[in-house]
Amino acid sequence: MSYIGVSNYVGRGFSLGFRFGFNTLTQYGPFPVNTGYFNADALIKYNLNTLIKWRRLEPYLEFGGGYSVFGEKGDGSFNMGAGLTYLLGEKRRVGLTMGTLYKATGLSYGKKHFQHLLGLQFRFGRVDTDGDGIVDEEDQCPEIPGLAAFAGCPDTDGDGLPDPEDQCPDLAGQIALGGCPDRDGDGVIDNLDQCPDTPGLAALDGCPDQDGDGIGDAEDECPDVPGTQIHNGCPEMDQQTQQTLNDLGEVIFFAYNSYSVIPASIDLLERIYEILRHHPDAQVKVTGHTDAKGSESFNLALSEMRAQTVA
Repeated sequence: MSYIGVSNYVGRGFSLGFRFGFNTLTQYGPFPVNTGYFNADALIKYNLNTLIKWRRLEPYLEFGGGYSVFGEKGDGSFNMGAGLTYLLGEKRRVGLTMGTLYKATGLSYGKKHFQHLLGLQFRFGRVDTDGDGIVDEEDQCPEIPGLAAFAGCPDTDGDGLPDPEDQCPDLAGQIALGGCPDRDGDGVIDNLDQCPDTPGLAALDGCPDQDGDGIGDAEDECPDVPGTQIHNGCPEMDQQTQQTLNDLGEVIFFAYNSYSVIPASIDLLERIYEILRHHPDAQVKVTGHTDAKGSESFNLALSEMRAQTVA
């Protein structure tokens, strides 16, 4: 066994530890040798998996100081290195680890050099895979750094609901609505609300229905008047309304030999328009008339122009 190390996890991805090694050197700089090499190092290790969130691969960085003995003489060194651990088994308490450590020795003795390592890592005690300070046995989200208040699970949007229970983990919302936002306050969450900025009804996907006919205002062609589905929210024209249209149409008058509606008939056209506005699918026949004076061709053209004016 050429090296052995022991470390203690302190939280947030950091571990403190010691490493000891004993090897035989066959080359020292340009010189062939056969001498013992002993080193003792104190290291601070940072587990990059705290940031990367890989399940079994754990890249790491480490730095610290140590003392190395070459034969009978020794010198201190500043160390920094990197490596990778692959975790084995379901509980991931055993890992295959490899790395390299650069050892910058002092000026009085020794050579700057790399020490390459390959071996097995065994984890004892309680494990904190995500490095959030909560051990895996108590962590409901053991692979994602979280908060103690949420049993180790994160609250990405900060709405007071942990991500596993939050239906909208990236959008701050209301706990009563599963953590989703509801801008208009109608009880329908925004991602299901077809009218997210206007309070509406759950039965209409969050859209309002001002006239209460069961057709949302966004699809209702007559949002202020109750209607039917077949008429796109507009009321069906009854016989009385039809008779009113016919009566109004009989008293629309024009200037003599002209297709200009006289001012007194303008209000009648407005009344007809209001009726037709609430019956957009109604079929209306418009006819124009003249008196018997003038030629037939002139009167035909004038009657057509009058009908077009009304339309």
